[in-house]
Amino acid sequence: MLNNSVDGDDGSLSTIIDAMAEHTEIPATNKSELCKAEKNFLARKLYASWLVHIFTTTGVLCALYGIVDIFNDRPARALIWLVIAQIIDGLDGPMARSVDVKKFVPVIDGNVLDLVIDYMTCVVVPVLFILHFAMFPRGFELIMTSLIMISSVLWFSRKDIETNDMWFRGFPAGWNMVVTALWLCDFGHLVNMITSIVFIILTMTPSVKFFHILGSLQLRKTTISITSIMIIVMVLMIFLDGEHHNGYGKLVIVAWLAYYFATSIWRSLQGDELTDIHVHS
Repeated sequence: MLNNSVDGDDGSLSTIIDAMAEHTEIPATNKSELCKAEKNFLARKLYASWLVHIFTTTGVLCALYGIVDIFNDRPARALIWLVIAQIIDGLDGPMARSVDVKKFVPVIDGNVLDLVIDYMTCVVVPVLFILHFAMFPRGFELIMTSLIMISSVLWFSRKDIETNDMWFRGFPAGWNMVVTALWLCDFGHLVNMITSIVFIILTMTPSVKFFHILGSLQLRKTTISITSIMIIVMVLMIFLDGEHHNGYGKLVIVAWLAYYFATSIWRSLQGDELTDIHVHS
């Protein structure tokens, strides 16, 4: 019954969904002709779409709890919230696409929701972490964090942040991961500042491409595997090592950064938009 109705004309589920997406009234005849299976299917899609949006909004709670821990001098707990926020940000996009939230909940702009939360978790909270725990040389803290916030808000405002094969144009302002890596590696104030300057410049350089952990088509399996290992190592370092900064953990983080920049160079040399996309593992 469901398949026949979907393939039908006026009373089909696809017609009803399209009407919802276009903010138009659904004809009464269509409503009356809906079978129970179609209603259940539509309800499941609506529930799933709202659950995805609710899942995305939990990122702002990570920001709030991270800020609370920062001002209570709990750097390890604050970093855990940043890592959790990164995991949420990596998962919510594929989840949203899988249930087609734009069609089923058109009243919520998922892109705006995602950008607002990302700016909080990826920029504002890391900047507060930098300032509170004095990660830059004395006298440079305010100017450096100002540059981070300005370059990041400009990047988030771009209309062309991704290529057609889902690589970011410029460094995607992922300061939550940068700050976590710098804190755990503990290379010193000067290295922290130089590294941050490099990332600030790359944020404003759209000709340089960086992968989306789950979205980029090329090297997806390798990227997900390597990044998962790095995140696990980060969490273990935060929980188990505290202020001791495990040397093996540092090697894993540095190795991931090397992979991050190597893939960036590889993709950037291929040009901006690709017409023939070859998917590599």
